[in-house]
Amino acid sequence: AEFVTVVLPSQLDLFHLKNGKPLRYAHLLDAISTFSPVIHAEEKMKSHEVEELFLPNDAHYSSLGNAVVAQIVSEFLVKHSHQLAGGKSVSLASATSH
Repeated sequence: AEFVTVVLPSQLDLFHLKNGKPLRYAHLLDAISTFSPVIHAEEKMKSHEVEELFLPNDAHYSSLGNAVVAQIVSEFLVKHSHQLAGGKSVSLASATSH
């Protein structure tokens, strides 16, 4: 088994990304990626309307938001299952490529 980090962006994070601004904690994700795979859910989530991904007047994901995250994580785990099971590290480039 291997530790995998999943980026679960907030509404503000997605608004910033849609406006061409980087994540405020991108440097932290870069540091984590040197020793652990990082699944960048924000990359696919930003293609959706932000309001549809969250419950009204709430910071929690809607059913659509949860489904999008589940699909992203599932795709990553299936694609990299042989590397994760073997204890090999998955590089950031391969972890985020689709």
